[in-house]
Amino acid sequence: MASRIDETPMAAVAKLVIAESRAFPEIGRFYLKEVIGRGLPLLEGLIARGIAQGEFRKVDPGLTVRSMLGPMLFAVIWRSVFEPIGASKLDIRALARHHADLMLRALRPDGPLPP
Repeated sequence: MASRIDETPMAAVAKLVIAESRAFPEIGRFYLKEVIGRGLPLLEGLIARGIAQGEFRKVDPGLTVRSMLGPMLFAVIWRSVFEPIGASKLDIRALARHHADLMLRALRPDGPLPP
């Protein structure tokens, strides 16, 4: 996701959806169904599978995925709203690596990892 924010117009599209969904709810509904509605279940399934295999501790997959996506939403807003008005450039890939490290440590099961 970090590379997509960095290399594609993804940030501008997300900003457009955020900005215009109130006035044009069909835009928000489309994005919710076709983008978010497809991505969230996939990621939730990965978390659930990791829990089932003992690779992750028991957490709520839905809340965990939303926690994982929070920094990327921040990056979208920073890139599309604040950088154009003079804010320092955010290293989105570094943010993603840092957050991935935090999440993997937070998801680590209490006991030893399975073989």
